[in-house]
Amino acid sequence: MLGGACIIYLLIPALVTSCERPPRPGPDKALLEDGVKITMVGPAQGHPQWPGIRGGAERYMAGVPTVKVEFLTPAEDTAASLRETLSPVLEQEPQAVCLYVTKGYVGERGKLREYLKLVALEQILLVTMGEPFKDTRIYGHVGVDLPGAAELLGDNVQRIAAGRRTYLLLHEDGAEPVATNCYHRFISAARLHHDQDWHLLWEKNAAEGDRPSAELVAEMLELFPHAGLVVTLSPEVWLTAEHGWGGKLRKLNRGYCFTTLSASPPLWHWLGTPEVPGDAAALVGPLDGEIGFAAVQMVVRALLSERQASPTRRIDCELVTPSNLPDFARRYSESANGLNVEEYLSGMLDVSTQ
Repeated sequence: MLGGACIIYLLIPALVTSCERPPRPGPDKALLEDGVKITMVGPAQGHPQWPGIRGGAERYMAGVPTVKVEFLTPAEDTAASLRETLSPVLEQEPQAVCLYVTKGYVGERGKLREYLKLVALEQILLVTMGEPFKDTRIYGHVGVDLPGAAELLGDNVQRIAAGRRTYLLLHEDGAEPVATNCYHRFISAARLHHDQDWHLLWEKNAAEGDRPSAELVAEMLELFPHAGLVVTLSPEVWLTAEHGWGGKLRKLNRGYCFTTLSASPPLWHWLGTPEVPGDAAALVGPLDGEIGFAAVQMVVRALLSERQASPTRRIDCELVTPSNLPDFARRYSESANGLNVEEYLSGMLDVSTQ
């Protein structure tokens, strides 16, 4: 239940300068009646998770009408585009900003810290989503438990293979902490199930060198034309696949299937149905609506009650297969405030909640 002791909280950078604005008055018991103004800055336009994340925030608003969330998306995944998006936000003086941090922003670490400082100077509460980023100006973070997803995949990889005896692995060990953790969690779990009838044929590290992941996947299937399963611990290669790419891979390996760490709607068509299976044996990912809902919930709780020290919320992932996709799709839609997901299923499943 929303409520509790109301205190003043200031999101103050490590070095306070004289040009900062005076602290805003702390919230009072009438805060929800007066309205809570939040700006949610999503990832760049076209991001596969963004519709679901936005829908989760809208679901929170539907339950608490006095919470108002404005949604903005940068045109590109660059620090310059993020600044163009943030500048008008600061002029509107929201009480909080929920910022989706991408790998592109983290890659421009210095500029990202500069923009976070601008938010802090306006005394705006800041909660991040997406990539974890350590900065004293960030109050809390909502992320996906990708290492847990990798372990879940490792625990189930042999079962997913459905009688296939071999698999190939593409990972990004060493690229950044989350990718490294995903690799080790997957390998540790998968090794528990290795036996004389189940083998890892080859693994490639996409973080070594600059070859595209699509090229690495094709190379592995060409070298091992009878490998049963391809495991990729990053979904980008499947999300960005050109039309007909699956058919090209099928010419290299007639019996392959794949699994990856994402269950966003643009990947669902790879699953197919139990009667007509697709190229994907399974997907592992979260209900994206829970990310947006949790971010807004974290903000409101911080504004209405005593605040925690750097709270973190991890959204669990699920194993999605052709057989349980209908149920997952329904719940995905519900978590995103009734988001219409039928277009992602090409009409092959009834996902209505009525």
